[in-house]
Amino acid sequence: MVIIDEALSFIDTEYLDRIIDSLIKLKLRSGSTLVIIEKNPYVLKKLINYSPKFIVLEDGVKVFDGILNYYLSSIKEHVCSYSRFMCKLLHYMDIV
Repeated sequence: MVIIDEALSFIDTEYLDRIIDSLIKLKLRSGSTLVIIEKNPYVLKKLINYSPKFIVLEDGVKVFDGILNYYLSSIKEHVCSYSRFMCKLLHYMDIV
């Protein structure tokens, strides 16, 4: 298991892409679990194709635990009224 806690926050986008690609290759080759604690929507968008399972905390409260996918657009109103971060994340990822 690899756990990364906001280690990607202040990295230039060019290097960030390289690091994310390396992490994905590591996950695919080893079959290990990759846990990334991150609030940067850019990083989350890059990872959704390889690991669609997301747990989202907002103000210490779990607001989402599941597969982040395009079906969430059907509950857009509920998501946006309940969680500002999830709403921003879904908009950034072009899901709603």
